[in-house]
This record gives sequence, C-alpha cells and structure tokens, in this order.
Amino acid sequence: YRPECQKIAISGISSPSFYERYKHRLNVNSRVVIISLGTNDLKNTDTLFSLVFLRQSIKGKIVYWIEPTNLSIKKDVVRIVAYMFGDTVISIPKNMMSKDRIHPTPQGYKYLAQNTI
Repeated sequence: YRPECQKIAISGISSPSFYERYKHRLNVNSRVVIISLGTNDLKNTDTLFSLVFLRQSIKGKIVYWIEPTNLSIKKDVVRIVAYMFGDTVISIPKNMMSKDRIHPTPQGYKYLAQNTI
C-alpha cells in the first residue's frame, strides 16, 4: 500500500450498505479505482441500483471491478454496470481462490496487481 492510495473497505458489507455508509467519500478523482462489491449482497438486494449510484460518484480515469465469485446473478449485475461506464471487469481464476471461494490466494492478489495499472 502506497501513501497516495486510499482504501475504503469493510468486511462483509453489502453494496447498498457500502453506498449509504461511504457515499460522502466516493466523489474521488483518482487515476485508478478498484471496486469489489456484490459478493455479500443477498438475492433480493438491489445491487444494480446501488452500484450505478456508487459508480456515478467515482471520477476515476480507469475503473476495475473485481467479479464476485460466488453469486452468478451478482456477476451479471457487476458486468452490466461496468459495461454501462466503459470499465473493466477482472475475473480471478478459480485456482487462485482460497478454499472459501470468496477471497483470493496470495497468487490471486498478485494476479489482480498484475492485471490492473
């Protein structure tokens, strides 16, 4: 982690909860923004609404979305939002995921770092 980097994260948070909690800090104008949301959203959660509002707040020049690994419906939502804004979706190879199928292994994090600017 470098001094110019900013991390806004909380373990286990849903997309709507993240947006409500951090919307006042999302008007960022960073060169690169990486978003990893959707995995903790329940089936009836309005992920699309939350992610569109979140993405509208971000003025990053390059935005990456980490594809949710465990909910196929949320994968589609993340891909739709990324497409709407011309962003890139990164899918971590299954062999680089931990046993919980949610978090990357050390090789998975290295893969993320190598596939983002």
